[in-house]
Amino acid sequence: MAGDSEKRKSWFDEEEDSDVAALKNRNKSTSGTEKKIGGPVAPTSAAAKSAIAEAEVSDLVGLLEQTHQLYQQYFNGVERRPPVEKHQMLEKNLNHLLKSSKTAMAKFKAQQLHQQFTTYREMWMRKLKERERK
Repeated sequence: MAGDSEKRKSWFDEEEDSDVAALKNRNKSTSGTEKKIGGPVAPTSAAAKSAIAEAEVSDLVGLLEQTHQLYQQYFNGVERRPPVEKHQMLEKNLNHLLKSSKTAMAKFKAQQLHQQFTTYREMWMRKLKERERK
């Protein structure tokens, strides 16, 4: 019984094996004059790139909302310090997303998120200046 379970492959292993075989066949089909660099390259489709961009944007949306909530807590006196580290991390990641966006949809969403961040940043800076004057 234990031998049977070792011989059987899970659906994941079978799928992985078929992907590896497809990559090997693709590498064999290239002409001999082409130079192969590195190992087999994982196939990336437009849908996969789009899904990755969607995930990055949704992560940054969450980080933006979290930073906004922390600033609100600071302005209301709950927090003693403004969330400068989160702010810098958000700005750095957002700039990276803007530069690395490949598809039109990803660029649009990144620009839209950057505009929202800019609006929040201006409001935060204005409130910080008002707070310093008091």
